[in-house]
Amino acid sequence: MAKKEKKPKEKKEKKKKKDDGKKDKKDKHDKSRKTCRKFASVCGHPVPVDMVMQRKEYLKIPFDQYEVEFDVSSGNDADGQILDNDADLYLCVYDIRSNQSLAFLREKILPQVKNLNKPMAVAGIGVEYRTGSGREVVDIKTAERLATQCKCPATELVSSSGPQIAAGMYALTKQLEPQAKDGEDGGKDGKKEKKDKKDKKDKKDKKDKKDKKDKKKKEKKKK
Repeated sequence: MAKKEKKPKEKKEKKKKKDDGKKDKKDKHDKSRKTCRKFASVCGHPVPVDMVMQRKEYLKIPFDQYEVEFDVSSGNDADGQILDNDADLYLCVYDIRSNQSLAFLREKILPQVKNLNKPMAVAGIGVEYRTGSGREVVDIKTAERLATQCKCPATELVSSSGPQIAAGMYALTKQLEPQAKDGEDGGKDGKKEKKDKKDKKDKKDKKDKKDKKDKKKKEKKKK
């Protein structure tokens, strides 16, 4: 007997249910993630600042248990006057295609931000233009030099992807946190946990020694 063929409509309905199931599972996973929100003040020439601000809705990067989301705002006016924002990071930016934006950053932005004594980092925006664009770009070692001069982390970021900008910003913030350098110890929290464990062990050892000593004294009295 010939097998009864499934109707196209039935196939479509089953596929839709399967896709909906996958979507629901993904949505549940996304909702279960905790959001870690960081505030960044983007400072520099209006062009590179705008390159970052255009991606502001997509400046998020997911991890297994949580999602880091950057809430960004412009950190200076058109003349380069810094706005003292309550930010987790002052991101000082320049356009990789523009020496003018680099000069603006060096002359007007960096001196002011350094005087704030707040967490800062430098980023060249538009690293994708370094390959095959045929355009004039700033020296490739610019970020490295600025990092040395300002004593802060620096890097180059793409301008076309919000999540990639967020990943770069997150890497910069981690470099500013001392605990990020402690590796497997888990930073300050890890060190504190180790110290607590050591203290507990020391207390236990002392108690055991005291108990043994008391036991010996009792045995001597019985004799």
